[in-house]
Amino acid sequence: MATTVFRQPPLVEIVAEVRWDVPRGEVPHQFANISIPVTDTGAHESQVLTFASKAGARGYGLAERLVPQGFPLLAHQAGVRYRSNTAGAPIFQLGPGVFTANITPPYNSWSSFLPHLEIGVELLLESRAVSEKDRPFSELRLTYFDAFGEKLTRGKAVTDFLAEDLGIRIELPKVITGLCTDPTGVKPSFSVAVPIRAGTIELKISEGWVRGVPNLVMVTTVICKGPVQAIKETVLQAFNDAHAIIHESFFEMTTTLHELMEPETLE
Repeated sequence: MATTVFRQPPLVEIVAEVRWDVPRGEVPHQFANISIPVTDTGAHESQVLTFASKAGARGYGLAERLVPQGFPLLAHQAGVRYRSNTAGAPIFQLGPGVFTANITPPYNSWSSFLPHLEIGVELLLESRAVSEKDRPFSELRLTYFDAFGEKLTRGKAVTDFLAEDLGIRIELPKVITGLCTDPTGVKPSFSVAVPIRAGTIELKISEGWVRGVPNLVMVTTVICKGPVQAIKETVLQAFNDAHAIIHESFFEMTTTLHELMEPETLE
């Protein structure tokens, strides 16, 4: 089936993330979503060594510790990064209860990223302890970071660009707009989470800096809540489904920008 991609997309990074539960001791409910030091660091270090050994054999032999040896490890925070010498290959990251595959431009298409993601998922499954082999994952996340710069915004005010090119209209109370002295200077920033069949889609938009240049940054995340079976095909299918959702939503939201992004059709 033909797919439309863009030669000049606003893409900054894609992150495919797998999460699983890790022991963290007693956590008060008000801190349930806060990263807390894990208690069983031995199990994590064992997985790190096994992952490194197997990753080296698959071309990802450059390992970098993000957290110094002996420092506290936080749940769902990457502690080690694995790189490949192959140009265009993604980065794998591993931490207590989390694995990610991150890729940045030059990026051709999802189909070119998928083989690398498959390797990463295989390494993750192969590096799990025997007692954890069949334990389901708690959550999968696929996140796209897009940055709309001057070429795409064409000098428009942020609120005008959001309304005219992304279909997002922000309406403020009259008492606030009545105080505004410069409508072009309004700086919106918002976040929304929408329940969908796959789980949740989150959209966050705000102004930010990318490579030292101001941009309007859009972060789109599809979250697939578990339990997700610890089977390669199941995990990859979930990521494929999440990608289809993000691709379709981005394609429909950016209709007025397609020509500026130089579309091409892949068979």
